[in-house]
Amino acid sequence: MESDLDLEWAGGVAYNATIVFLTSTDVFTSLGYAIDNNTAPILSSSYGNCESNLGSVEVGTLSMQVEQANAQGMTVLAAAGDDGAAECDTADPATMGLAVLAPGSVAYATGIGG
Repeated sequence: MESDLDLEWAGGVAYNATIVFLTSTDVFTSLGYAIDNNTAPILSSSYGNCESNLGSVEVGTLSMQVEQANAQGMTVLAAAGDDGAAECDTADPATMGLAVLAPGSVAYATGIGG
């Protein structure tokens, strides 16, 4: 459902744009494929994961992939999360402290919206 909504909005806002939709069972697999194959000049991902859930190795890998994308001339836009600084919390009220959503949190991506 999330992808359908994203595609509708992208097509509605950028009416004549060519939209390439990549999907797999893992959003980070799709992200890596899009970068490795240099599929488009702008890459947008509305999915992510709490950075602390991923660990430093996976966050480091994401950072290197997005840096590679930038070197290829790709702009990477990634969701900042729906819950702001409480992104890692799964219950109300938020108790986990400040958190960020990856890949929107890596240095070479532009974190946007939810």
